[in-house]
Amino acid sequence: MKKKIAGAVAALAGAELTGAVYLYRQMTGCAGGKKNLLRELEEEDLVSSAAQREEDREWLLAQTHEDVFLISEDNLKLHAIWYPGEGEGKAVIGFHGFTGRGTTDMAGIARYYLQNGFQVLLTDARGHGKSEGGRTGYGEQNREDAALWAQWLVKKTRGNSRMILHGLSMGAATALMAAGKRLPLQVKGVVADSAYTSARDVFAHVLKERWHIPAFPVLQMVDSFHRRDTGWGLDDCSAARAVRRARIPALLIHGGRDRFIPEEMCEEIYESYVGKVEKWIVPGAGHMEAFYRDREGYEARLENFLEECMEAR
Repeated sequence: MKKKIAGAVAALAGAELTGAVYLYRQMTGCAGGKKNLLRELEEEDLVSSAAQREEDREWLLAQTHEDVFLISEDNLKLHAIWYPGEGEGKAVIGFHGFTGRGTTDMAGIARYYLQNGFQVLLTDARGHGKSEGGRTGYGEQNREDAALWAQWLVKKTRGNSRMILHGLSMGAATALMAAGKRLPLQVKGVVADSAYTSARDVFAHVLKERWHIPAFPVLQMVDSFHRRDTGWGLDDCSAARAVRRARIPALLIHGGRDRFIPEEMCEEIYESYVGKVEKWIVPGAGHMEAFYRDREGYEARLENFLEECMEAR
């Protein structure tokens, strides 16, 4: 009997370890080119807007642009696409979602900015697109990269451009975490669409609510793997904590039907934000879907927020 019990315990532990390794590969974006279940969850609400998103992407790619690179603090080559546009004096830095690209996740939003006189810099997060890096940063390292891109843009525009940070999902968390840092004075505001409180909170939610798997002990194993490989844990990359130091104005946008990152996370960030902050919950919108669910309303909110940010001293 003892041998049977020991065997059952060993089998359970083995299954949990296997599950943790699989989840870790999925969440770090290192799934060897295979489909990524987390990205599928992130994109499941965007199916209905596929045609419009592709139209925006084709429009964006047809605009004058160039590849630009910089070196991160840990010596990685990071990539972005620079759209000089037709205006001067205002710019936006865009940050995409998990395993995404700026020209896909941010296409419609970038189009709005370009058509309204902004210059646009769409970044590839480390480990994405043409940026080097073996693992997804979830905001912890990305916020340092965001600050470097802001400095790059100051030099590019000779300090004459007021700028906004605008991110989606992981990119939204990145923008919020960067807002808690010392940024160039030219950074006037942050727009965070579908942001999460912390990477740990996201995976705990996905395990419990979407995959019906208890977070313990799988998430603890994943956290241990991540800390071993990167030097920091899943709870270290916390937008909810970072915004306690954020002073620049923020606009938080979230879908009222977001099943990947629940609305409660937006509420927690809103309550934690030290600086001036406003939020807009879009009824019926899923994850990263707000822009296409209510494009007119989204653009109106942006217009009001940007006008106030750009006029502020």
